[in-house]
Amino acid sequence: MKAATDMGQQFLAQGTARLVPGLDLFMRTLRVYFAVDNCYVKTKIGRVLFPFTKRNWARMQTDPVSGQALTTVSYATPIQDDNAYDLYIPLMALITYVLLCALCYGTAGEFNPEVLPDVTTKCFVTQ
Repeated sequence: MKAATDMGQQFLAQGTARLVPGLDLFMRTLRVYFAVDNCYVKTKIGRVLFPFTKRNWARMQTDPVSGQALTTVSYATPIQDDNAYDLYIPLMALITYVLLCALCYGTAGEFNPEVLPDVTTKCFVTQ
């Protein structure tokens, strides 16, 4: 059973890489922006809601990796640095907003499945 599961996972990993060229590199690039934990999310939400309580807004730099140029600046991931950029909180806010809009349409009796992409598109166009 385990052999079949391993073969299936290997096929899916190779299949998606063949179907969409550059998907693997794109996903590895985005992974850094979603490397968060619960402590980071709580701290970041606190910083957004009460920005006057913190004075240090500088990003934390990491040591350059061997082989990297010394002029290249690399920053810490969101787990290590509270000031790091992340995409987790904005994406969760968007999903929450879309679901709340769908709930409002549903309670008004006007919900249909087209509401979800319509609200999402309006969010991207207006922002």
